[in-house]
Amino acid sequence: MYYYPKIKDDSLVIEKLNKLAEQKPREGQDKNYLRIRQDGLKWIYKRVRRVYLLLGMNHRGRTKKRIPARIKQYLNQPLQCNESWSMDFTHDTFMNKRKFRVLNIIDDFNRKAIYIEAGFSFPANRVIKTLQHAILEHGKPQKIRVDNGLEFISSELAEWCTEHDIELQFI
Repeated sequence: MYYYPKIKDDSLVIEKLNKLAEQKPREGQDKNYLRIRQDGLKWIYKRVRRVYLLLGMNHRGRTKKRIPARIKQYLNQPLQCNESWSMDFTHDTFMNKRKFRVLNIIDDFNRKAIYIEAGFSFPANRVIKTLQHAILEHGKPQKIRVDNGLEFISSELAEWCTEHDIELQFI
């Protein structure tokens, strides 16, 4: 029988991978292996992969998505209907594990649910259509308070609100 040696000296592989990571930090393990082979080193793919995983290079640092700085405003109680509306999503799942979302539009004065729309996806265009239906039924609000969800921070919704003289207030 032939036994592999227990001690593996991977210092050369570690040095090479660290050097490649300094030069081009965004490249993954496959491209680093290709560069190693182009340099004339005949290391086995499994060895390079094992060292790559040991060094923790397979975990990419996620960049934090920056949202624009908002002016902090106090939560004022509206004095009449259609002064301020709030919009947000709730979600749930069916028995077959398919998710659905519900867009809720609420008047802040009397806490009345102005419009409730359910669906599987809500792009910004669908949010705008829902707002148009709510405005037809209940009148136009002065401002709409929303969170920083993808549908609410879109430029389409911001443009639509400026066209209709509605202030978007982010929490």
